[in-house]
Amino acid sequence: MNVQTGVAASQVLRAAGHVVFVEGGNDDAFDPTVVRELLKANGLQMMTVSAIGACDNGVEAAKAMVWKHPTYYFVADRDGRDDTFVENSWANFPQPNTRNLLFWRKRELENYFIEPDYLRRSEFHAKTLNELQERILTEAQRRYFLEAANLVLQKIRSAIMTPPTAWFTQVETFANRSDALRALQNSPELQQRGDEISAALSSQERERMLDEILHLLSGGNTQLQYGTGEWLNLMSGKQIFRAIAGEVFRVPNASGVPIHGRDQNNEVAKELLRKPLNHQPADFQQLVALLKNKAAV
Repeated sequence: MNVQTGVAASQVLRAAGHVVFVEGGNDDAFDPTVVRELLKANGLQMMTVSAIGACDNGVEAAKAMVWKHPTYYFVADRDGRDDTFVENSWANFPQPNTRNLLFWRKRELENYFIEPDYLRRSEFHAKTLNELQERILTEAQRRYFLEAANLVLQKIRSAIMTPPTAWFTQVETFANRSDALRALQNSPELQQRGDEISAALSSQERERMLDEILHLLSGGNTQLQYGTGEWLNLMSGKQIFRAIAGEVFRVPNASGVPIHGRDQNNEVAKELLRKPLNHQPADFQQLVALLKNKAAV
C-alpha cells in the first residue's frame, strides 16, 4: 500500500474517482507501470492507473462506461489506426461525449522506449549512443519484412471488420422469409461491402499493400535508416524493446546483482520517467497536461 503525505485536501477531492485504464494483463505490466510512474512524477499520484487487458477491451469498456463514469479515461495502443483517427482522439480527449479514449501516436507504448536519444538518458544504459543506435537498427532490420506483413494483416482485418451501412426499417415489406432473403440478396450496401472485402483479400491487393507499407517503414530505402521512414513509430516497439533491453541496460538490485526481464524493463522505464517533464517524449508531456487540466476541474 502506498501512503501519500503532505497532499492538500482539495487535491484529494479533485483527483478522487479519476481512473486511467491502460493495456496490460495486470497492474504490474509495462503499460500501467509506465503511465502510473509518469503521473506520479508529475503531481497526479492521486489518479488511479489500472490494467484492462488488450486494446479491444479498453475500446469496448470506454464505449460502455463513458456516460456512467465520466472520470474514467482510457489510453490504448495505436496498432493499425490511421493518423486522422489518432489525431482526433487527442483533439477530443478527455471529453465524455468522445468516450474519454486516447490512442498513442506510436504503434505501442514501447515505441517511445526505442528512441536512442531518450534511452541514452537512462543511468542504466551500458552502451554508447552509437552502439545503442546500431543495436536498435539491427533488431528492426531483422524484423522488417515480418512487421510489414503483419501491418498488411492489420489493414485487411480492419477492412473486413468494418460493418456495412445497410439497415432495414420498413417493416411492412418484410411479411415472410422470402421478403427478408430478397432484401438481403439485393442490398447494394452488402454487395459493395462484399466487393471491398474481396478486393482487400485479392493477391494483387496484398502485394500492393505490402509494397506500400515497406515504403512507408523505410522511406523508400533498401535498408532501414534513422531519419527516414516510419519504422521507429510503426514497427512493434514491444518486440524490439524486449529484444534489446537485456543487452543495452544493466539494472542492479539492492544487493548489486543485475535483474532481468520484465523487472529490469520496468525499472529502466520508471527511472526515465522520473526525469523532468520537459525531458519526456512530447506525447507524455501532452497527456500529463490534459489529465492535469481535467483533474483540476
